Amino acid sequence: MNLGEKEWGALTHAAALLGILLPIALVLGPMLVWMIKRNESDFVNTQGKEAVNFQLTIIVASFILMFLSMVAKVFMLFATLLLLTGFIFGAIAAVNVYQGKNYRYPFAVRLIK
Repeated sequence: MNLGEKEWGALTHAAALLGILLPIALVLGPMLVWMIKRNESDFVNTQGKEAVNFQLTIIVASFILMFLSMVAKVFMLFATLLLLTGFIFGAIAAVNVYQGKNYRYPFAVRLIK
């Protein structure tokens, strides 16, 4: 693994934390880092796809839960908890990847293969 691969791989996951400031950045942050660096490293490419797929899963599921909150307010709580889970798993993934480990999220719809 080349110098910088771990850092860029970790950044693909950590970029999701920008979603705290701007919700769409939950997906756009990892996607931009991945798109810029995917051709330079297989490790970064793999981790970028993993980060984007996971954050897409989180944001789509959260929107569905927010929509359902019009029926029952408890779904808004679930949406909030799911978004928080996305941030937590993103941080965990960033730390693991920075240590040179391949990280695979425990649940994600893998649209990008």
